[in-house]
Amino acid sequence: MLGLDTLYLSGMLAIVVHDMRTDSGLYFEAALLIGMLGFTATVALAKFLIHGEVIR
Repeated sequence: MLGLDTLYLSGMLAIVVHDMRTDSGLYFEAALLIGMLGFTATVALAKFLIHGEVIR
């Protein structure tokens, strides 16, 4: 689980750095979307591992 968090965070930061270098706003929005989806997936996986089901 920690490895997947590191993977999506590294990808998100790489996109942000690319956005800074190209001075475009589109990549920042993509990085923001990846961050939100990654956080949601982490919370869902943690709930699943603790309770055995995601929606209660």
